[in-house]
Amino acid sequence: MTIDGNVIGSFNPGPGATSYVDYNANFTAGAVNHNLAFVGTDLATGDNTVFIDNVRVAPSLQSISPTVTLTSPTENTGFPANSPINLATTVNRNGNIVNSVQFYANTNTLIGTVTNMPYTATWANPGAGNYRVFARAIFNGGNISDSDVVNISVTILPLIIQTIYLIPGSPSFSIGGTGPAGHPIILMTASNLLAPVLWSPLVTNQSNSNGQFSFQNLTTTNERQFYRLAIP
Repeated sequence: MTIDGNVIGSFNPGPGATSYVDYNANFTAGAVNHNLAFVGTDLATGDNTVFIDNVRVAPSLQSISPTVTLTSPTENTGFPANSPINLATTVNRNGNIVNSVQFYANTNTLIGTVTNMPYTATWANPGAGNYRVFARAIFNGGNISDSDVVNISVTILPLIIQTIYLIPGSPSFSIGGTGPAGHPIILMTASNLLAPVLWSPLVTNQSNSNGQFSFQNLTTTNERQFYRLAIP
C-alpha cells in the first residue's frame, strides 16, 4: 500500500491463502489531496490473481488551515498621516492551496489583495486615526484564515519652522521646516497681530517624502511682517 508513491504498509497472507484477511495501515495527511495505491504481487506458485476488496479510509481527511502572520506593521507602531504604510505577511500553507491574501483595517475595510508571493502591499495615504490591521488568507477556493490583529496609530505631524535664513547681500530670506509628508504647505503673512488678524496667503509649496519644506527668496520689506504656516 502506497501514499504518493511511498510505502505505508506491506502484507503477506502466506502461501495458499484462500480467504480475505484484514490489514490496516496509518498515515498522517499533509495536504488536501493524496494518491492512494495498492500494489499486489502474486506468489511464484500462484495463479497470478490478487484480490483487493472493501477498502475503507477513516476518519475523513481534514486539512489544517494555513497559519497567517502579519510581519509589517508591528504592534503599537505610529505613522505620520498621508504617508504610505508597508504591509507584509507570511503564510504557512499546511498543504492547502492559498488563492489570495487580503489586508484589512478595522474589521471590514479592505486595504488590498495580493495573489502571489511575497504577500505584500502598500496602504497609500491613510488618514489620521487608530487602526486594527490584520491579514486574511483565502484558501481552497473560499475558506479563510486570519492573522492576529496589530494596533497602529496614524497622526498628523505639526508644522514646525526650523530655520529662518537671511541671505547676505540680498533683501531676501528663506524659511524651512517640517510637517506632513507630501502635503501642500501655505506660508501666510499679516502686518499686525491686532484682532481680527488678517492673514493673507503668500506662497504655497509641497513638502517632500520626509515632510521637509522650504520657502526660498522671500522679499523683505521695511515694514514689520508676521508669518505663519497653514495646511489647506
